[in-house]
Amino acid sequence: MLRHFISGISLMSTLGWIALKILFPEEGMAAFCARAFGGIALLGGAWLLYAPKQRLIAAALALYAAVFHLAPVVLDLIGGTTTRTVHDFILESCDRSRPRLFAQRLILPDSGDSLRISLDTHLALSSVTTLRLRYWRNSGIIHRFEIMQTDESATYCSLHNAYRNRLQR
Repeated sequence: MLRHFISGISLMSTLGWIALKILFPEEGMAAFCARAFGGIALLGGAWLLYAPKQRLIAAALALYAAVFHLAPVVLDLIGGTTTRTVHDFILESCDRSRPRLFAQRLILPDSGDSLRISLDTHLALSSVTTLRLRYWRNSGIIHRFEIMQTDESATYCSLHNAYRNRLQR
């Protein structure tokens, strides 16, 4: 009975994770929930794999789920979000040829935080000089951002120029 219950929770978490990853960007509450759903699905999978011959694989999967997925989410739920006004940040990669799986990153050099962002957010932030961020520090997920100041004369890359022209039309 317990095995069927855990199978159902694991299946629903997997479906929730897939839906959130496909439908929503790399920021916001949906990305935070996707990380939690992924950890729950992995823990459920580890429970289902736990058999006398597959104990090592199940233990490794459970450890991975607990350390890399669920622990950051739980610590962020306890500690809350971090709000900062940032003047110095680095946008990593301006390349549309990279698949969505390898999301762009917003790096904060003073604190060492690396936050995942979608390509559209990356392009929107390419001419920003001052930014107010609210993010979950342990998970590396942006909850909300607000553009405080921009430099319209800044040319970041040809991709950004195409994005800017698309917005002006």
